[in-house]
Formats: sequence, C-alpha cells, structure tokens
Amino acid sequence: MTVLVVIILLVVNYRYSLLVAVSNILASEFTQLLKHTVFEDALRPKKFFEGVHDLYFVPGVENYSYHSFPSGHSTSAFALYFALTLIVEDKFMKGVFFTIALLVGYSRVYLSQHFFGDIYAGSLIGVIITLITYWAIQKINTPWMDRSLISSFK
Repeated sequence: MTVLVVIILLVVNYRYSLLVAVSNILASEFTQLLKHTVFEDALRPKKFFEGVHDLYFVPGVENYSYHSFPSGHSTSAFALYFALTLIVEDKFMKGVFFTIALLVGYSRVYLSQHFFGDIYAGSLIGVIITLITYWAIQKINTPWMDRSLISSFK
C-alpha cells in the first residue's frame, strides 16, 4: 500500500512522496530492529496463553509465536496514515486516515497476533518517526521538492 501511495504522490508533489517513503522506511526498520534485538523473546498471544487459555484463532490466519513487540503492522499503518493526515487539509479525510490506522491496529489484536501494548508502541513509533521526518523534510529548501512529475513535463 505504501509503495502505491508513494507512486501516486510523485505525481502530486515530490516532498509529500519523500515524506511517506522515508517515514515508512525509518519507522519499519526501527521497529524490526527492536523486534529482533531488544525484544526478540516477546511472546505473541498464541504462545503466551499456550496451555493456559484457549484463544479463538481466525481460520486461515497463521499465528506466530515470537517477535510480538512492537507491532510492525501498526507502525507501518500509523506512519503511512499519519503522514497523509499531515499532507491533506480536509478534516474529514484526516479522520478517515486516523480511523484506517486504528482499524489496522485493532485487526492485529482481533487476529490474536498482538497485545494492546504492542499496538500502542508500534503506533507511537510510526507517529513519532513521521513527525521527525516531516520536520526534517520541511527544513529542506530546494525548489525541486515542490515540483511533481506533472510539472516536470510542462
């Protein structure tokens, strides 16, 4: 989804496209670094409740056992949709983007892939890294960043 949004934004504005691409790459990589180094033994609900409590698992969904914290899906969703809320001016669309990000987080709990804390941490990482990226990109004052693919052909 992010790649599609980046491609579409290239047509609109290079700065916006760069914001979405860089914030998603940085947030995702940071989350994966945490998952596979600092929190590599964080159990997912399937393993955490194994032999203690029966969880409902959605048929056809593979449930993993480790690398639960933080949620990579939530990080990516909040990085993408928060970047889009920074780009658009329409309050309704900002609400739509926020709702989509929340639904992604909810789906991770519903599918028994993560705990709420995993979702919360992932969403914070996505938002904070997107804010830092937005601030850094706004500081870059080069004319080409405010152009687009369309303006390049005029």
